[in-house]
Amino acid sequence: MPSRLHRTSSILFYPYLAIGVALATSIPPIFALGLEYWSVTSWQDTTANSMVADALAFFISAFALRRFERFPQKNSLAFILPIGLSVFGMIVTALLALRFSYSIKIIGVGLLMTFVMMSLQHALSIRNRHLKLAVVPLGEALSFDNNDHYSFVRIASPTTLDATFDGLLADMHSDLLTPDWERFLSDCALKRIPVYNAMQFRESLTGKVNVRHLVANNFGDLSPSIFHQNLKRVIDVLFLVTFSPVILPVMIIIAIWIKVDSLGNAFFIQPRMGFNGRWFDVIKFRSMYVDHNGSHFTEEGEDHRITKVGRVIRKYRLDELPQFWNVLKGEMSLIGPRPESAELARWYDREVPFFAYRHVVRPGISGWAQVMQGYAAGVDDMKDKLAYDFYYIKHFSLWLDLLIWYKTIRTVLTGFGSR
Repeated sequence: MPSRLHRTSSILFYPYLAIGVALATSIPPIFALGLEYWSVTSWQDTTANSMVADALAFFISAFALRRFERFPQKNSLAFILPIGLSVFGMIVTALLALRFSYSIKIIGVGLLMTFVMMSLQHALSIRNRHLKLAVVPLGEALSFDNNDHYSFVRIASPTTLDATFDGLLADMHSDLLTPDWERFLSDCALKRIPVYNAMQFRESLTGKVNVRHLVANNFGDLSPSIFHQNLKRVIDVLFLVTFSPVILPVMIIIAIWIKVDSLGNAFFIQPRMGFNGRWFDVIKFRSMYVDHNGSHFTEEGEDHRITKVGRVIRKYRLDELPQFWNVLKGEMSLIGPRPESAELARWYDREVPFFAYRHVVRPGISGWAQVMQGYAAGVDDMKDKLAYDFYYIKHFSLWLDLLIWYKTIRTVLTGFGSR
């Protein structure tokens, strides 16, 4: 989120990172081995490997949390536990695969210490987060209201800002912006006063973009990174190959459960619009009765079309598991905007002239709109969903994908946004 806070935290973060790595290397073996730590005989490969593992795990975890905090979050503190567990889990898995010896005591203390240090990092990042911003009273900049993190004060004329303000907010695309105001913005920037554009600032607060216009990514290009798209494809395939022994038995059990619960096929197949605007058949577990009809929008309230099994698998997103086949075929990705049905695609195309731009990336099983909003019901929710999708495309990156992964796990465990 743009603020004076990022400049201050950037200065503090790297010393914190260096100190954290040093502590993660030295303290765990002291606690785990006690006096033996000071014995020459204790310095074996087991100790050395464990110390390196702790230092590397802390570095990756701290850096990941910092990157995640740049995206809109209600509570980034909730990510400390899953980040730490997953990073340490991957490193221990690598040690096992490489047949390196390690001490579970040293790594265990390192994990606990990482949680403590990351909590300290989070506390430092939110310290004095409530900032006071001066607002140029023109255009989009007038639409901001005070909240828990920001106070917005309109200034009447282009004069010098006093020290009580932490930055300046302006609609830099407004036709009402006069030369005097533009000169004032330039002077503020030269004096190292943070100047924020209203459109980007709103994106950082909401995780959505304005769908009235096409938006370029952070490099000024409408096309997402080819390297990242190819890397995502490799990660998708590796994930499915690795976890297929676990996924396939679960899918078989769900398919049998659906057949026993109600008449009809265990699978539901529907044409959806996908990558580069091409149509493909998406496959899901059937969660509705075969003889019930409804609208193409998600129903509000209790939907009587959904079966008993369907309520369970939809709540925990298990109905999406068969789409792993679409991912293997290259029609989808694990992370990306959800593919739309023919009716919704036509409706979107009428409402948003550049809707087709949404298909510049592969559709996904889970996406930014799903973890931020849940299921969309009604016209307003559908437009918000599209705004989230365009935010994902604009900020297309490995870090945003990883954040969606963690949020998806929370969704699966809690049933957030299910219908």
